[in-house]
Amino acid sequence: MEKSVKLEKREIIISLKKTVVSIFGIIVGLLVIGLVTVFLARKAFYNFIEATADNVSSHYAASCLQEASDYLTEQLRLFVYTEDIGENFVQSMQNVLKISDKLALYERYAIKLVVVALSEEGQDFPIPEEIRKMRLTEADQALSPVEKKSNARKMVFDLYYVSTKAEIEENRYSALNDLVIDADSRIVSDRIYLQKMVVISTFVLVAILVLAFFIVFIVLLCVLRPLEHFLRNVKEEKPLEELGPTEFRYFASVYNDLWKINAQNQNILKHEAEHDELTGLINRRYFSHLRHALEYGESPVALLIIDVDEFKHVNDTYGHETGDAVLVRVSKVLSDFFRMTDFVARIGGDEFSVIMTKFGDDIESVIGGKLERMRDALKEPLDGVPGVTLSVGIAFAREGFPENLFQHADKALYRVKRNGRNGYAFYDEIIDSI
Repeated sequence: MEKSVKLEKREIIISLKKTVVSIFGIIVGLLVIGLVTVFLARKAFYNFIEATADNVSSHYAASCLQEASDYLTEQLRLFVYTEDIGENFVQSMQNVLKISDKLALYERYAIKLVVVALSEEGQDFPIPEEIRKMRLTEADQALSPVEKKSNARKMVFDLYYVSTKAEIEENRYSALNDLVIDADSRIVSDRIYLQKMVVISTFVLVAILVLAFFIVFIVLLCVLRPLEHFLRNVKEEKPLEELGPTEFRYFASVYNDLWKINAQNQNILKHEAEHDELTGLINRRYFSHLRHALEYGESPVALLIIDVDEFKHVNDTYGHETGDAVLVRVSKVLSDFFRMTDFVARIGGDEFSVIMTKFGDDIESVIGGKLERMRDALKEPLDGVPGVTLSVGIAFAREGFPENLFQHADKALYRVKRNGRNGYAFYDEIIDSI
């Protein structure tokens, strides 16, 4: 046998204040993250641009440095062989001294040999101080200018110079390679960091957009929907359904309590305005309202006007309190014997009226039977309240409540009183017109 499990639907109730504060906090947090991310992305972008520029500069510098190193070496060899002193030779020699540290002393010595040989041959030109201070060995000093030049040429092409130059080139290549690798690694690192910042920025932007849609959803569901319901019900003077967040539910609860109190007060005021304070029956004011409401109706109407016989004598004999008790007793009997759809009213001191609608063809016998039973119910004293009799005038209208209907019923009542009271009569146009 299968068992069915019924799941109860539980409504999630949220606090609008807490939700707004939470959303505001999330927005502030996302904005802070976004600003930090934008700042870091901006910094990463400039670092990437700088690293790219450094990479290009490194490759360019490596190329230039290679050219400069080869150029200085060739210049040195050219000077040693050609003995030509260019105008940039001094500067070139200074560059040689700066770049070729390992060969500086060896190269300067070769230069010194050539310079001394040229000086011995009578040539005069400016010589750097470092070259001027150098001293040749005694063996080289004893050589002739031609031999000095020959030794200088051998020095710049011997195995030591070439191997040392190769070592310098190797170290230079290693240093340049490290420089290029470092620049390339910076580009890669900065590119990865920049991509990461872009991803984070995109995530923050998407999160803000999602949060914006969520805010719209919260406003539509938790604010506008309850407000629309509240405005519609307030306009229609209906109680509010407890919808939305806790604040709105509390508002609806308070409003409903006030609405109930107001409805009760309205009912009390309406009842007091429409009913007689002593008997609780419809008063003359509401009776007049009913007359006008039924005036243009299409259904037949029966009107009864009822007077308590000798009511002044009751008041004079027993007092007003007993008289009020008599009126209350009469009103209760009228209410008991007529239908809920009939309108029983007290329209004067001891004068009552009944308006009947929706009845059949035997209405006269029905009314007569009711009045006979009412007479039996009222003729004997009850609980200290003396018995009384009633005089009743009855008139009918085929459609609605015409203006002369009350006059017809009143004429029928007058006929009963003229005939000794304690009875009822239906309006007769021939008899009551005499």
